[in-house]
Amino acid sequence: MARTMCYDTRYKRSTAFPFHSRSCVRDNWYGCLGSTMRDSCNPHQKDLQEHDGMRTVHVLNSWSALSRLSNEGPQDAPLNVILVWNPERDGRVTDVTMGDIILDSGPYNYGFAFARGTLKSGRYAIIVSGFDPQVRTDFTLSVECSKRFDMRPKPTEGAGMFSKSIKGNWVGSSAAGPPSQGSYHKNPGFKLVLPESSTIIIRLQRSNHNSRTPINIAIFASNPSVFPSNIPAPVLSSGGYSAATSGVVITSSHLTRGTYYLLPSTARAGLQEGFVTFVYCLETQISLEAV
Repeated sequence: MARTMCYDTRYKRSTAFPFHSRSCVRDNWYGCLGSTMRDSCNPHQKDLQEHDGMRTVHVLNSWSALSRLSNEGPQDAPLNVILVWNPERDGRVTDVTMGDIILDSGPYNYGFAFARGTLKSGRYAIIVSGFDPQVRTDFTLSVECSKRFDMRPKPTEGAGMFSKSIKGNWVGSSAAGPPSQGSYHKNPGFKLVLPESSTIIIRLQRSNHNSRTPINIAIFASNPSVFPSNIPAPVLSSGGYSAATSGVVITSSHLTRGTYYLLPSTARAGLQEGFVTFVYCLETQISLEAV
């Protein structure tokens, strides 16, 4: 992926909107989830996970700053750009609610998206996205501000890590729902083999990106089929069942070498649909297969 970044501190003398600092990024996304993933990092934020381009902006002045964002691309490409509060220095934004959005260019617009407003000093994330899933789009993101600021790219989820993905379906008896409904062990299972201790990230997404089925993924130290009536505590879990468009994620965690079992599930039995699981591993290649 070609990428160029240009930074400058031009002093613009416009009395109507005096921008003193400007930064721009030329980039592209490919294989991302378009508008349906805008609240993932459009999982963004690379992989299905190029998730849209994500950038962080840190306004370095303690006073409020006038800011303007623009996202420019091909005339036939519907575009959007949003800015959200992102206090974590190294964290990616994996889900966005309406209350998180500070600036928004509004409905997807062909060739150009624009937003402006007043920001307080702090750390923010910019997410740019195209409307159409799986369509490669080149874009130029420009950010202008009346105060000095810093902008740098967020690495895509799993960047620099070994990765595997595997598809599955909740169908028939395998659409078994959560532990409370008695057939949790019948959900599709996957065996993960780590030849050595490593840091991992695991993301579960529905194949139908318009679906709002709440989902969860958990990691167990033993095969799920052996605990139909006595479910042990998972080694790791994505947390509560979530209907987020970006799916659910087990964030960066350390696992010792060994064999583990992944169990994706829905919040209620009988909810039938497809899914895909992404596993990223920092230190070693992994084996991932259905069981």
